[in-house]
Amino acid sequence: MDNKACRRGLWKYSHHPNYLGEMTVWRGVFVTMILSDISHWYYVVGMVGIIFMFNVISIPMAEKRNMKNISDWEDYKTETHIELILPLKKR
Repeated sequence: MDNKACRRGLWKYSHHPNYLGEMTVWRGVFVTMILSDISHWYYVVGMVGIIFMFNVISIPMAEKRNMKNISDWEDYKTETHIELILPLKKR
């Protein structure tokens, strides 16, 4: 197994910046919709549903797959955050 974790760009700081971006888009859609008409507050269900699916289904599946396929995944996980783009963790 010679696959290595991507450590360029946003992946230097986060395991899943692509998922973070997707969830941020859906938060933006919710905010836009709620600001246009507050009576549609129930749109929060869609936003929460998407965030739930990413955090409970997609990200754990990706983590499991990466554990099998990426040789330095354990090191990468200890150095970076799972979603948020924050400074590197100290070892």
